[in-house]
Amino acid sequence: MKFSNIYNKVLDFLFPKYCCLCNKLLESYENTLCMRCNLSLPRIVGNVDFIKDKLLFSDRLYNVSSFFYYTKDSVYKKVIYGIKYYGRRDIAFELGKKAAIEIYKSNDIYNFDYIIPVPLSKEKLSKREYNQSYLIAKGLSKILKVNVLKNNLLKSSNNTTQTLKDIQLRSKNNENLFHIKNITILENKHILLVDDVITTGATINNCLELLYRINNIKISIFTLSATW
Repeated sequence: MKFSNIYNKVLDFLFPKYCCLCNKLLESYENTLCMRCNLSLPRIVGNVDFIKDKLLFSDRLYNVSSFFYYTKDSVYKKVIYGIKYYGRRDIAFELGKKAAIEIYKSNDIYNFDYIIPVPLSKEKLSKREYNQSYLIAKGLSKILKVNVLKNNLLKSSNNTTQTLKDIQLRSKNNENLFHIKNITILENKHILLVDDVITTGATINNCLELLYRINNIKISIFTLSATW
């Protein structure tokens, strides 16, 4: 038996891993999700019209994709809640890898110059200690072999809560919330903009409004999950 296999078995014994949905003890070949939960994850692959309907620039986007459906009253909310509120960085990274394998290989879209995560404000980043969209982007990057461009698209400050506001008001309230440090590096490039979940589309729309001011930029969108 290889030393690496022995080492992994010792780690599994000392630090057992459990499925983030059903809490079942994971087998050595499983990661983050047990096989049953992985197979039952409500995948979106190919059905993205409902996402495009939320995006103000859908006719200009090169590609739009998302991994699985998410609703607050389903068991799958545990995936998103684990990432956003309970420090489960591993979920974001591992599901980013799974999504890259299942979605992007099937659609044969590898021609990205950069993967760009939707940023958090400094206040929220300080509180959470990580940006979940960046970890998802790192998972995608691991499979797609495309560099993650971090700290170029930035969020200036926290905005007021947007939960019950419509897209138009959210966009107005978010005006000038995002900014770009280096515009030139994105000119004539194809970027993949990555976020954890798309609900109304307001956050991504505001990023798009800014990014589409850049000369000859091509943009694709990926979110780990999406709501109807």
